[in-house]
Amino acid sequence: MIELMELDGCVSFGDTLKEAKADLSEALTLWIQYHGEQQLPEIRDGAHIIYLDAPMEIREFQYINSELENM
Repeated sequence: MIELMELDGCVSFGDTLKEAKADLSEALTLWIQYHGEQQLPEIRDGAHIIYLDAPMEIREFQYINSELENM
């Protein structure tokens, strides 16, 4: 999962980082269509923080699926 922190709801998913990065372009396009280009933050120079979370464990996956089924 890649989430652009300054763009609320702009998220991309994939089984690999490469897949998530490829889908990020579509997620950003959809975000801009919904919110408009004027809502994009200023472009900043310098480093950006990237968080890489460990893959979800099977137990977590099963828990989330069971919670969704109960909705």
